[in-house]
Amino acid sequence: RRSSICSPLQCYKESGYPEHGPGVNFSDCDTTVFPNTCEVTCSPGFIGNSTRLTCGTTGAFEGNAPTCGRMPCSVPAGLTVSSLTHNCNGKVQGEECFVECARGYSGSPPEIYRCLFGALNGNSLTCTGTRCETNIPTGPGVNATPCSGTTTAETCMPTCQVGYRSEEHTSELQ
Repeated sequence: RRSSICSPLQCYKESGYPEHGPGVNFSDCDTTVFPNTCEVTCSPGFIGNSTRLTCGTTGAFEGNAPTCGRMPCSVPAGLTVSSLTHNCNGKVQGEECFVECARGYSGSPPEIYRCLFGALNGNSLTCTGTRCETNIPTGPGVNATPCSGTTTAETCMPTCQVGYRSEEHTSELQ
């Protein structure tokens, strides 16, 4: 007497996954056998709805892979200060952007930030206002000493020398 043992077919990635774009994760399907299903998800750094594939009668997967898009990165508050300038708006997974001291500020050299898993990553910059050399208040009776050492985005209030009357105003130095 002879007995037969039948075992289910294993679906292999070599038999072909459904057509798919970047960021699709088939790792749950590595050991799927007929007639079971497996979940296909988006890889880290990508977003989209997961789908299920069925291991078919021929050992090939049946069904559709998810459509996975690159995860966007929001610009952190630390890059939105007036002392910095950047081109990081709208960056998505794997893209880079450039951050540097804004005009009128100096300090750290420019840095490249990279969008990874929804966060922009890069080294912090330290940028300080440069000393104002132009538009310093002048004129008869003007005492500009309070404006000495003023830097970008700061204001100063010049005073009047003895014998002159004050007409108050704030001077924006550059």
